[in-house]
Amino acid sequence: MARITDDDIIRSLSVRAGYANGGFVPNTPISETQSVNVDMSAVIATMQQTNAVNAALLAQIQNGITANVSVSGNSGIAKATADYNKLINNANR
Repeated sequence: MARITDDDIIRSLSVRAGYANGGFVPNTPISETQSVNVDMSAVIATMQQTNAVNAALLAQIQNGITANVSVSGNSGIAKATADYNKLINNANR
């Protein structure tokens, strides 16, 4: 099973600077008198899009997902199960 890591999320948001000890680390050194101004607009936009996708997915799941399945024939569950078992048995050799 695949996993999404923090690095995957940071890379997908095109964030170039890294994170250390739970805090933002800028690419350029900052003196003690400077303040860090982080533009979170990309993160906010991404979260809004994610919320929209999650809401649409939840609505579809709540409405139900219809699947038409045949038991026999070339596209049936019996043949698919036999093909799957054949692959598993071949992999165990």
